[in-house]
Amino acid sequence: MVDEALQQVPNHGGNEFAKQQKYLETVEHYTEALRKNSKDLRV
Repeated sequence: MVDEALQQVPNHGGNEFAKQQKYLETVEHYTEALRKNSKDLRV
């Protein structure tokens, strides 16, 4: 399923925060995802 595939992508949580207009949480999530997965192009 598409939803299951999206959950495996590190930035999926950031997308959810952005949809809810929780921009501080969005930035924090993306920053953490990049820190943990700097070589993963899906981030």
